[in-house]
Amino acid sequence: MTSEHSVARYPYPSAPVRYPVDLTSCARALVTRRRAHPTGLFTSSGEEALRVALGFAREERQLGLTARVVVPDFICASVPRAVDDAGLLVTFAEVDPATWSYAPGALEDALDAGAGVVLAVSYFGLPAAGALDAPERLHSAVERAFVIEDLAQAYGLSELRARVSGARMTVYSFGRGKSLPLGWGGLVEPRGTTEQRWLAARAAERKRGSVVASVLNLALAQLQRVALHPSVWRLLPIPEQVPVDTARPRVLPPPAWPVDAYLAVAAERHRRVVEQRRANALRTRALLADMAGLTVPAAAALAAGVALRLPVTFAEVADARAVRAALAAGRLIKGPNSWEEYGLPGEHARDVAARLLTLPTQPGSEDAVARAVDVIAHVLRA
Repeated sequence: MTSEHSVARYPYPSAPVRYPVDLTSCARALVTRRRAHPTGLFTSSGEEALRVALGFAREERQLGLTARVVVPDFICASVPRAVDDAGLLVTFAEVDPATWSYAPGALEDALDAGAGVVLAVSYFGLPAAGALDAPERLHSAVERAFVIEDLAQAYGLSELRARVSGARMTVYSFGRGKSLPLGWGGLVEPRGTTEQRWLAARAAERKRGSVVASVLNLALAQLQRVALHPSVWRLLPIPEQVPVDTARPRVLPPPAWPVDAYLAVAAERHRRVVEQRRANALRTRALLADMAGLTVPAAAALAAGVALRLPVTFAEVADARAVRAALAAGRLIKGPNSWEEYGLPGEHARDVAARLLTLPTQPGSEDAVARAVDVIAHVLRA
């Protein structure tokens, strides 16, 4: 399945995510001080950004302690934790891995039960509306609830082509493993004048972020990038499994102007890399789409999204395990490809996590992905 010849042919295994933070853009940002001037509020993390957005929802909708927030059931622990910290209750609704949006009927049932807030997640940078031929499933929720768009896995600040029309706020995360992987940080972006004024008032009440801490943030991002260079990555003893950790992260200061400046300077490079990722994702999808026993996102969704990763969902758990084991043995895609933490909410989420594999899309991963496709075909034929 993965011969010595195949390992020798591809000596540099591909990391699931290649960090896009580059030294040139960091240096230019610090020298030119070119500012992105985001209209939102920088926070210490994506989790805090979501908590801030939920705080506005509580005030604007006058929500009580029994108010519920609809959250996809396949989700990292930080999301329900933010809802709890905001003084609201979580209602989990099933995700459909065919569209990576809410399963048919799940969102409607939650809204009918009285939920007042909906979280629209862009998994792997795919549009939160899911299948583009049926976006009304999510967009109709705007008329019934306060919708927050979660772009924690969407590349950069503005590259996602399909946004949720009518969402009141958008939250981003810049932590490790995210699409813009700074050392830490998050951002809340207002989608209207009322939201912008509310965030401006919150910003006036807060201490400004430290410039020194923000420079350190960019420096840590550079170290992450170096560690994920193929010549270094293959030498590091990085585990295949991500340990499940539900503990609250250490609160760091929010980013200040150096990070803001980096976002402005690196925007053009981000767009170029996004287009390369889209092309790679569409190419890989074309190789997988006709294989029985798995599901991949629709081509239209990949074209409208940013393709941070390409999710492949197997019909059988055994096939997913066999493919992961073969990829690890062949050292084709090194690093964590476990979604166990996302399966904590319940049986359906655990089933999705057990059947999910994600393939890299970054430039330089093409040969490793082509070999991974061969492995998938071999397992499914067995």
